[in-house]
Amino acid sequence: MGGSILNRTCLKSNYTLRRQLVVSYGCTAVFTIVIVVILAALSAQHAGRTVKEQTSSLLDKQVHEGLGQSKLQTANLFTQKFQTLRGSAALLSEIIRDRIVGYPDNFADDQNVPFVDSETGQNAYPIKGDPLPRDFEVVPNLTPENIVENTQERANVLRRYENVLSTISASFFFQGNCDPNQTNPNGPAYLQNCTAANNDPLLGGIPHPTPTLAGLSEKANDLGIFLKPLWEAEPTVMQISVYFFNSGAGAVLSFPSFHAEFKSDYMSSGCDWMREINPYTGRPFGGDDEMKNCRPKGTVVSSRYFNPMERDFCSDQVLHPDQIRIYGPYLEGLRGEWRITTGQAVFDRK
Repeated sequence: MGGSILNRTCLKSNYTLRRQLVVSYGCTAVFTIVIVVILAALSAQHAGRTVKEQTSSLLDKQVHEGLGQSKLQTANLFTQKFQTLRGSAALLSEIIRDRIVGYPDNFADDQNVPFVDSETGQNAYPIKGDPLPRDFEVVPNLTPENIVENTQERANVLRRYENVLSTISASFFFQGNCDPNQTNPNGPAYLQNCTAANNDPLLGGIPHPTPTLAGLSEKANDLGIFLKPLWEAEPTVMQISVYFFNSGAGAVLSFPSFHAEFKSDYMSSGCDWMREINPYTGRPFGGDDEMKNCRPKGTVVSSRYFNPMERDFCSDQVLHPDQIRIYGPYLEGLRGEWRITTGQAVFDRK
């Protein structure tokens, strides 16, 4: 068989010996090269497939390891940040205790505060703040030119509120605050039959008069001095607020201040939590009279009647005494803004 092939190709009798040698060696070389090329192509294909598989496996491994490391770094970053927020919340809690807590008697005149005036020798809180504006009295002070200077790293987030936001001072709000001069039902701070009495804390609050509002208002003036430096020291915080129980009717000290044009109606979560037992007193957190100052769960409440006692983040703090709580993320109000709230409940010593 082999001889027959050779006789038909390179060993033909009519070929000279030289031609037969050239043809025979040439065919052998071409055949060998073809075999080598085929084997090389197959080897290269196999090697490429192997390299691809190994590279893909290695890349997947690196991605998974990188994601795991990234998650760990992110978790560590959030842990450190929340520790900072907890520190700020703890500091504010101590400031509130120094100003309000522990003086169950003579609450209004500060007779029992632990500070003594060096000139008169009388007990007196050493810092006296000016009366704080109600929300309709807030004068926005931010412009496109100064918003970065006044809000630092928060500028990109707060820029959409520059027309209603003020970093001049804190503000104080309680239920029924309204603008007596506003006659447009759709205008900011409008409330039907609004008079100056709605904004006078000495009257205890028109919708739900309480005996504690006047004293809280006076002390909020002093506490407001501390909110701006705390806010500036913590650039991830959008707002710092102190939510007062105020006999169940609530009251709010906040920085920065928002003009009344910024409306944020919300849905009440109710105040059933007040029936829980306060571990400090052995009694419910609130009585029936205080619970009457809250709206039932599911009620849509106008911003003119905002009561922080009806918010979940507030009850979460109250029901976890001695803890600095991180609540959220949650949707705030009916505007659908996502928030995280960090805070601690501060109790009096009654």
